[in-house]
Amino acid sequence: MGHRKQFEVSSTRVERTRASNEPDAADKTAPILLVREHPPFLLNGPTSTLCLKDVEDLLSERQRQELVRLFFRFVQPAFPVLRDYAANADSDQENIPEPSCTSLSLSICIYATALPFSIHNDYLNATLTDAHGKREKLYSMAVDAILQELNSPTLETLQACLLLLQKGPTTQHQGLTPTYSCFSSLAVTIAKSLGLQHDCSTWNISPTEKQLRHRLWWATFVHDMWISVDTPGGRAINFQDYDVQLPNSQYGVREAVHDRTNHSHFDCLATLTHLLSQIYETYFTIRASKDMSGDLFRSLEFAKPLRSALNECKQRLKVVMPLTGGGEPGASGSVILASCVTEIILFRALLRPIRSGFSTEALFKDSQMSAAAAVLTGSINCAKETVELLETMVSMVGPWTEFWHSWSQGNFAIVSTFLVQLNMMSDTDSRKAEIADLISRWKRAIRIGAGSGGWGSSLMSMALSRLDALLVPASSAKGP
Repeated sequence: MGHRKQFEVSSTRVERTRASNEPDAADKTAPILLVREHPPFLLNGPTSTLCLKDVEDLLSERQRQELVRLFFRFVQPAFPVLRDYAANADSDQENIPEPSCTSLSLSICIYATALPFSIHNDYLNATLTDAHGKREKLYSMAVDAILQELNSPTLETLQACLLLLQKGPTTQHQGLTPTYSCFSSLAVTIAKSLGLQHDCSTWNISPTEKQLRHRLWWATFVHDMWISVDTPGGRAINFQDYDVQLPNSQYGVREAVHDRTNHSHFDCLATLTHLLSQIYETYFTIRASKDMSGDLFRSLEFAKPLRSALNECKQRLKVVMPLTGGGEPGASGSVILASCVTEIILFRALLRPIRSGFSTEALFKDSQMSAAAAVLTGSINCAKETVELLETMVSMVGPWTEFWHSWSQGNFAIVSTFLVQLNMMSDTDSRKAEIADLISRWKRAIRIGAGSGGWGSSLMSMALSRLDALLVPASSAKGP
């Protein structure tokens, strides 16, 4: 018999976990979790030799420590995917975890995510050269390290994957590629394999572990939803897939009082994303699109509770994360822009019956025409609010020194396409003039932000190129 390659079979370990308030009675059955142990997916062969030494060749020990400090100062408050034991690492040197305390993939992703903030550190400014090149090398190493750990994923593997998804596109005018959808689905798969989709509030585990699992699930949910908004592939998480309560829910896992302010930006983002998911379920699945795209009144009826919840969420955002321009750690600009884009997505759903009815206006009754006019007016007001938001942000420094989620680039582009859509649907000279003015102001604000470099340039360049690319065909289609 010839040589035959060996293929290892996954082994599992069975664990039971019992609710902390439940007596250890013999007639009670605790939930069972299956934990994978050393399940190679590929045939046995040579493995990568990636190790900490490769990171040390790029960054000195002092540089790595300073990057960890920057991470907990700028990234953790906005995207709290790490444990809380290091929440005050920027003021306490002893709380900074050593690379040996975490997986290699997570350590690399922490350094890479913090590198854009090196300008806020005197030591890194003086010693760190070719920060962009080193960041790209770190992310390449992170991909290799994550793939090595996928055979037996841990919470740290998921943390690394979520931080890798915050990288943002390398090409400013390209946007998120299908690779992001692939890694987002990978993160969802890891999260589900670790049981994060289950409510752990009654499990017999430490409060710290509960908080971490709770936040990691919602961080995965946030990425899955927002990446699917402007990339192909759709979502990997549906409403029926989990029973984890929202972070600020009375039934959710409660965090310590001193942590609530630190994580308030993320809590608001999770609530907003959950609302966006409801909008998607109502209007944008294949079945929902067929049911709603031709029925204006039905679309408006379903929109009432969604708009009410969205208005309440936006009012809370104004209190929790006002745009003061002070540059406090967080993600005010990214989350507030996301709230405007969520409203835009809702109005895009309401505009579909109107757009399809333009070719058969004779079929529209007076009540339908009145409702259509109201939707167009609301859409224009929504676009105007978003344009004013960007004008406010580019007039101050604070929002651009904060952390921005990678999918924010797609949100800027969504606003551009929405303005073009309104421009094509404008049926009166006054509306055409109003939309033209909004487009002009939006382009001016984008040029200011993109020309400033840094976050602004990387986030808004695609929005400008997409707007210009769409305006020329739109003008040709409408004629003189």
